[in-house]
Amino acid sequence: MRSLLRLAIIIFLFAFLTLLTQVGGVIYAIALLTFPFINKSTSNRHFRTALKILSFIILYSIGSFLVTPILATQYHRVPLPMFETNNSNPETLSPVYSTGIMFVQSS
Repeated sequence: MRSLLRLAIIIFLFAFLTLLTQVGGVIYAIALLTFPFINKSTSNRHFRTALKILSFIILYSIGSFLVTPILATQYHRVPLPMFETNNSNPETLSPVYSTGIMFVQSS
């Protein structure tokens, strides 16, 4: 029963992060691969949890700021406008996308 609950939480987090940032779920799945190594490296439960969170944050930062922009340019994607350009008003954009790391197809 406990493993079923854990699986449900993992699936929920994957879906939530994917819906929120498009790449968050994939990065979470990659971070899950680091968890067995973290479990073996320390026996302190709180330190282990902190390392798992840190692992996700580091992987997410690398994925968002290094990997995603490189892949986006290869597929002819450009960042969403953050300032008024070409008669586009940034106030019409959702505040969810205010980080500037979301990409759209260039014309």
